[in-house]
Amino acid sequence: MKTLNFTLFLALSILTLPQGSFAQDKVNGPDIYQIAQNPKMRIAFDNDGGIAGTGVCWWHSRLQRSFWYLAKFDAKGAKPSQGDVSNIVSTLMDESAVVTIPGYENVYDFTKDNQATIQSMLNAWERKDTISHPGKWIAGIFKKSSLAPNVMKGRMDQIYSAFQEAKQNNKIIFMRLKATGGEGIHASLLYDMQPLEDGGYHIQAVDSNYAGEIISYEYKMGDVNLDPLQGTVKRRSVLSAAGFVITANTESNSTDYGSFFSWTPYLDSDDVDMDKIENALK
Repeated sequence: MKTLNFTLFLALSILTLPQGSFAQDKVNGPDIYQIAQNPKMRIAFDNDGGIAGTGVCWWHSRLQRSFWYLAKFDAKGAKPSQGDVSNIVSTLMDESAVVTIPGYENVYDFTKDNQATIQSMLNAWERKDTISHPGKWIAGIFKKSSLAPNVMKGRMDQIYSAFQEAKQNNKIIFMRLKATGGEGIHASLLYDMQPLEDGGYHIQAVDSNYAGEIISYEYKMGDVNLDPLQGTVKRRSVLSAAGFVITANTESNSTDYGSFFSWTPYLDSDDVDMDKIENALK
């Protein structure tokens, strides 16, 4: 009975969340964080592919946010052809206009049915950006993989301040993450951040390595890195997200996310993508 009651509660909770994107109901000013909370409004597949199998976390996350803001759904329409799917995804990647996706009710179903096409486009997007703006990605490699405790505290306070401003303006921002023990960099979407009594923070993020979940971190005073609290992820995704190779038992399907490395968080100095999304919504 307890299992049945919990399942019913979960189903009712999902039904109370916005069932479309920001663009679907922008007149009423929907809360973008409630949209992000809905599992049906998240991409159906994990971070994968990329140059030499290094993953496309940054591009997966950018597309995810674009879906939340710019995709409208017309479930009664005919499902799009492969050519139409490519045009829809291309527009979302460009963040140039609101698009209507016929034949679907949500992001999950659309991306599940069209995973191969979308993954191929994510791979191409990464290659294009890497060639066009190599300095940006090279700079990330040279970020520090651990910080002195006082510097880490200042960094977390900075991220919290940026999160508060973003949430007040109904925006979702990126949190970049540098892997400890390697040259890998990662990106996730900052979903929630709450201060703790000891001066630390509880953090939640929509992460491309956990396509169906919102994952949690906890920063405590004195920490020099950010460790996930829970979650399992396909081993290949963990290694790919970091962008470097660790000798591991590749026969295992999953592993604890934090057992390979911790993260050092930082923010980008600007968010050009969000500016483009706001212009597209006008």
